[in-house]
Amino acid sequence: MDTEETIELGEEGPEQAARRQDDDHVPARGCLPCRNRDVRRAYRNVYGLSLSLFFLFSAFQSVQNLQSSVNSRGGLGVISLSLLYAAFVLSGIVTTSIVRVLGTKYAIMGGMACHLFYIVCNYHATWYSLIPASFLIGFASGPFWAATSAHITQVAVKLAPIVRERQDFLISQFTGVIFLFSQVSHLPGNLASSLILLHASDSTNGSSSSSVIAATMDECRNSTISSSYGQIKDTYWYILVSVFVLFDVIAIFILALLVDRLPSSEPFCSSRAKCRRFIFEPSVSTIKMFLEWRLIFLGFMFVCSGLVQSFAYGVFAKEYVTNCLGVSQVGFVLLVLGLSNALTSGVVGKIVKFCWNSVSYGV
Repeated sequence: MDTEETIELGEEGPEQAARRQDDDHVPARGCLPCRNRDVRRAYRNVYGLSLSLFFLFSAFQSVQNLQSSVNSRGGLGVISLSLLYAAFVLSGIVTTSIVRVLGTKYAIMGGMACHLFYIVCNYHATWYSLIPASFLIGFASGPFWAATSAHITQVAVKLAPIVRERQDFLISQFTGVIFLFSQVSHLPGNLASSLILLHASDSTNGSSSSSVIAATMDECRNSTISSSYGQIKDTYWYILVSVFVLFDVIAIFILALLVDRLPSSEPFCSSRAKCRRFIFEPSVSTIKMFLEWRLIFLGFMFVCSGLVQSFAYGVFAKEYVTNCLGVSQVGFVLLVLGLSNALTSGVVGKIVKFCWNSVSYGV
């Protein structure tokens, strides 16, 4: 009996064995309820995460857009943003370790909690509150984005054999959805900030918005507007920050409700071997990765993107919008920037299937 089984197994060629192995990972066509349940679960994770990022960045991006205008005294707004992104770079050294220890869902939730703390500190922004909050949110942004990418990648890899689709296409599609929602988030936050600040400017100056704009246009070159606190009452700023806090709370609630906690490969242990595997080895690998010449050339693309963002959210928002049109117009102007980025994210996520990755990077 054993001899016959050995002969039958020996007759199976490598192609048949590979096909049988693939069939083991693909649900049977007749098991439609199981297949549909897995598909619904995958899309629930993707769109649940996207919706939570929509509310999260509705608050954060709007506050970021106003930093150089609202907290202009002593350059607090610009310095806090610079420290935020500097901490973002430093967090890359320990990003993998943090995601391995916490898992993707809890790493994302921790990043959202840091975003909420940053928004709360803007109720009364000082050097002692905003600077530490900026460093905290910047350091948490590395694990946050790494966990977001890892989560949607795992979902795409598990979904690909079920729907019989290429893994790289699903990863690109889900990434496009994530960035589409995060860029569309410019709409509600910037719209709310502009409407509230516009009403505040009208009530404070006792004139219409057109007269406020005309006055500031005459004084544009002299940069007479140094802070939005001089134009509006603190009450309107507190209302605006409260709206942003509500957005962050909704984002955390959606993440906890709709996004699954994906199982990790190994549970975290405090033993020396596990600490070495989870903390020391990933950190060393990350440092060595920066010595890769291809990554160094790819880094110029991120440097260019950072320069564009620093100009748009810092120099352009303060010098060209606030000083010339008024702080209430910052949201309206940068809203257009966000919508154009959202449109590009959705289109690029689709065209990756029909072109090379280098072409999509160029676009």
